[in-house]
Amino acid sequence: MSDLGQYTSLYQSLAGVPGLDSGWCVPGAPGSLADVNVMLKFSQTDLRSNRKRSYLATTAVSTQHGKIAAGPFPIDLVNVTYISPSPSGKQLALVRLPDETKKEESFVEVWADGRLVISVSLKPHGTVCTDDTFGCLEWDPSEKYIALVAEPPKEMTHFFDLDSKKQRGDKFQFSQDWGETFTSLACPKPFVLDVDTERITPVLGLPAHLAAGQLVWAPKANNDGERDIVFVGWGNDLPLRKLGLRYCYNRPSSLYRVSLQLPLEEKKVCRCQPITPVGPRYSARSPRFNLSGSGLVFIFTEGIVTHNACAEICMIDWVHGQEPSKHKCVVPIVDRPSSREAFCGIYTHALPQRAFLDDDTILLHTQWRSTVGVVFIRLSSGEVTRVPSIKSGGSMMVLDTIPNVGTLLSCSMPNSPASVYVVSKSGLLVQDQWTLVYTPNDSLPGMGTLKNIAWDVHTVVPRDGSDDVLEAIVIAPAKAEGPLPLILVPHGGPHSAYGTSYIMSSAFLASCGYAVAHINYRGSTGFGQGPLLTLPGHIGTQDINDTEDVGLALLAHKTDKNTPRFDEGKVTLCGGSHGGYIVGCMIGRPHAALRYKACVMRNPVTDIAGMVTSTDIPDWCLVEAGVPYANDQSAVVTDPSVLSQLYKVSPIASLAKIATPTLFLIGDSDRRVPPSQGVSMFHALQEKGVPTRLLMYPKNNHALMGAEAEPDAWINVALWLEKY
Repeated sequence: MSDLGQYTSLYQSLAGVPGLDSGWCVPGAPGSLADVNVMLKFSQTDLRSNRKRSYLATTAVSTQHGKIAAGPFPIDLVNVTYISPSPSGKQLALVRLPDETKKEESFVEVWADGRLVISVSLKPHGTVCTDDTFGCLEWDPSEKYIALVAEPPKEMTHFFDLDSKKQRGDKFQFSQDWGETFTSLACPKPFVLDVDTERITPVLGLPAHLAAGQLVWAPKANNDGERDIVFVGWGNDLPLRKLGLRYCYNRPSSLYRVSLQLPLEEKKVCRCQPITPVGPRYSARSPRFNLSGSGLVFIFTEGIVTHNACAEICMIDWVHGQEPSKHKCVVPIVDRPSSREAFCGIYTHALPQRAFLDDDTILLHTQWRSTVGVVFIRLSSGEVTRVPSIKSGGSMMVLDTIPNVGTLLSCSMPNSPASVYVVSKSGLLVQDQWTLVYTPNDSLPGMGTLKNIAWDVHTVVPRDGSDDVLEAIVIAPAKAEGPLPLILVPHGGPHSAYGTSYIMSSAFLASCGYAVAHINYRGSTGFGQGPLLTLPGHIGTQDINDTEDVGLALLAHKTDKNTPRFDEGKVTLCGGSHGGYIVGCMIGRPHAALRYKACVMRNPVTDIAGMVTSTDIPDWCLVEAGVPYANDQSAVVTDPSVLSQLYKVSPIASLAKIATPTLFLIGDSDRRVPPSQGVSMFHALQEKGVPTRLLMYPKNNHALMGAEAEPDAWINVALWLEKY
């Protein structure tokens, strides 16, 4: 494929397949044939206007008779950033911006009975949080109040401000934020919206430096009529410096309880106390009450310095009006699974917002080797049961659960975007009782393209003799004449993982004629805590060797006709973030077992010694490079020997050996890996005469997911690989 028009047409066809973002179950009306209404939120990039559009589609479903009817047209969610149905399904709360650029002027809207009930401005209270770390729009059980989190506005003035009552001269005072994607958040606080009076009141009484998020209401009131809210708090026991939170799930945090007398009075100071251990060793997140309110379940880690890892599922016995008990572990950390089929542990950044099948059973999804699997857990016994995937080998996620009505699950594969099913509690393990609610329309051009793609998972034993295996998900043209060009794609993190889920960019490259190998090296999540912890202190060697080992194993793979499946002379590399670090190291290896025709680096780490002073996660630089670090110590590095150690494991240290044509894709607003990392290596390669190109995307952060940047980047990747 050498025609630019073919690449753009192919990308456009795949971009026309909607992407599923989230979904909710709403109980059907009494007497209705449909006992559940399903709401699905989709996103789609409008390539002509360079905008990402979101919309809501609804379907009425009977869990006994199947799908009843889908709404005729979706609803465009113009500038809507958060959606939350009430527990009864009779009201819908959402956050809307008057303009997509004015996040500080958002409104909370409540819709019911086919009309807009209230629209309340949040501008006096600051910027509302609608992300998946701090954000929430949590209805109380009575549906009279909504808890939310917002960054309070700061009154900062210059020296000649005419209002003499204000403190002057602090307009340019530096204020720390929470890093990548959280540059406007310093210390978000909880608020309560009274739906009847349309009044928003701050919850006072929290420690001044405590940032709050992930609020949940206790299902019942205390004996004195007070209502409890539980939330996650960050920053009360941290060093002076805030470290980035995005993708960093093990940051020190605790659960807190705050007791409210409703309706909440202005300037009323509430009682606030921690209910899990506080300190740099502890991390608690994602609190969820069971149905009766007798137990609070959450995700917990202790003493973990990597940003992601295996976690415990813990529970606190909850008696309303009494001091919470000490938490107990329900599902412990798994060091190494007993077999390749055995449970590998919990690896999820959050529990589903509504997760309980009954008082004793919670449903969630977690990384399970190279898939994402759904499991249900018995809290009384800790027993974990996996729900078989409706699509063989595919990855599944829990979208929503309503007890006695149904659970909403999605399932996708590398060549198949998400389909959605409603499942009754009794039918979780009986797939012929699953009701298909949504699947992408086969008539879409992109679906025709995907039918020509196949995928499989390869297990590879490392050459160093380790018992910890590697895995690769290979996505490739289903019918190919002759060996395929092979792209090795190690993931970022490094403590994350690829799953057998649909990723449009990989489907695009496979449609262009490439075999794309998503590589889960040792250090990935989903394989046990033991294999994950072998990587810190060994980056630049173990992860590089693992990626190369996968490449060698794949090149040895034969077709049914005993011919090579992949072309040894057409192996290329592509990686972002830590994946960019890996491929950057690989092209600088003097005695590599493979030679690479081209390389693509997306917001790559190239110089760890330089990065440690400018990233929002300096601790990452130390932990992964093997420098002793604890969460309560400073990440400021002045020791020349430490800087030398960081430099030695950096791609830039092997610059003299690099001759591979390299494409750099950089977001100019990246706080995680500063743009200077890629830019400096680009200049260095250019001066050496190595073929290189750099694309800089304005107003794009680490993920490079902007509406204009994403298609431009991947089409340029295809052109670069074809050129070399």
